[in-house]
Amino acid sequence: MDSPSSIEEVMYLDRMNDLSAKTKGHVYITPECGLCDQIIHANEWTVALLGNEDCLSPLYLTKKFRFPKSREAIKSVDELTLCQRLQCKMCDMAHLSVIIHTNCYRVFQQSYHREGAMDPIWVASAWKFPWRHRPPQRKPRLDLTDTTLVSIGGPVAEAICIPGLASLPQEVLQMVRSYIPSNLLWRYSLIQSTAEEMSRPFQKPLRA
Repeated sequence: MDSPSSIEEVMYLDRMNDLSAKTKGHVYITPECGLCDQIIHANEWTVALLGNEDCLSPLYLTKKFRFPKSREAIKSVDELTLCQRLQCKMCDMAHLSVIIHTNCYRVFQQSYHREGAMDPIWVASAWKFPWRHRPPQRKPRLDLTDTTLVSIGGPVAEAICIPGLASLPQEVLQMVRSYIPSNLLWRYSLIQSTAEEMSRPFQKPLRA
């Protein structure tokens, strides 16, 4: 998983120290994964990605932690206070953050074919919804009649501990998907596709 360099850590600590007097290190967390858009359940392994002051880029990635069981539960990670209280004044002044399943983060990171996956992960997750306190919304299940062929790459197969899936024909995978449309396998497949798409070089439009 990506980790900040020593310079980035110093910059982060300096900025967080400036903010700590007001926020006491509070970071608002929401029970929805920024990459797969699915509800995060209690005790699932997650990470928090904190944004810069302008919210346009990431600043810090926490160590993995188990998501708290209730909104009243306060969890401390990397000297940060992870808070779910909707009317917490300290959270309103804190850095914007997104919460991501550890496996979702890993699948994106391993599927991204350039250096430094943290920036594109921030774009793919934090830029979806610009407001902080929004109600979590479960992503719709895949349609049983969806005929789009799917592919499973190595990172996805490894994430669910079935490496042989990566060698199956697309037609077989499509049949599997029709039987278990809500399985996390397709969640990872979508993240893989997003990472690969964001890895491609920007193509300038052709001039007339």
